[in-house]
Amino acid sequence: MLPKWAKWHPDQRVLSQKCTGLLEWAGWEVKFNHCFREANQVADFLANLGCEGSVGVTIHSSPPIGVGEALYADSLGVFWPTH
Repeated sequence: MLPKWAKWHPDQRVLSQKCTGLLEWAGWEVKFNHCFREANQVADFLANLGCEGSVGVTIHSSPPIGVGEALYADSLGVFWPTH
């Protein structure tokens, strides 16, 4: 179940509920935590990369160019404002 504060796009809500249902069915405990994209540059980078591609699943045999820099910045706790 999503927290009351979660105001997601309807498509995201359906997807998150389906994922939660599958994980709970497998016996996992599921929790959602919010993290601003400015504080998680790797996730933001990969999400933006996914928006540029076609619909479906993409499997990378190695990290895409740019992920290493974002990972290093995240490990240092670097915060990048978006505006």
